[in-house]
Amino acid sequence: MLLVLYSQAGELRGLYRDAVLTADRRVLVDGREIASGVWPDLLTALVPDQPTDQLYDERGMLCGRYPDGLMCYSAADQLAIVDVTTGRAITAAVHPFCGTEETLGILRDQLVQILNALGMKATAGFARLNEVAIAEIEAGRVKKEGLDA
Repeated sequence: MLLVLYSQAGELRGLYRDAVLTADRRVLVDGREIASGVWPDLLTALVPDQPTDQLYDERGMLCGRYPDGLMCYSAADQLAIVDVTTGRAITAAVHPFCGTEETLGILRDQLVQILNALGMKATAGFARLNEVAIAEIEAGRVKKEGLDA
């Protein structure tokens, strides 16, 4: 997807591939901030990933207008995209590089605590998943100890 930033008049101000715009107006790509304090008066849209060469002039400056020259999503697609981008923003906020993994670890730990507090036994599938996760986390911890970081 492309995140499009444009003025009230439709003038393009920014194009970001696979980006998330956070509530505090930061642009994140793969959890890393690439722009902050994005102008509060700019409008945003998400459009399908597509060639954008036609939107730049010979100096490499954006010169197009939204939505001219851009293939856009349907209204139903746009509603679903809000959910996707919300999820990506949450994931990026949990951890900039491995938000999904970190989120799963938090949920797995919380589930174990709840099961223990209730005196319930985990299903065989969850117990296996947890054992694998614990073994991999421990192996990762050993790798980290060997780094000069």
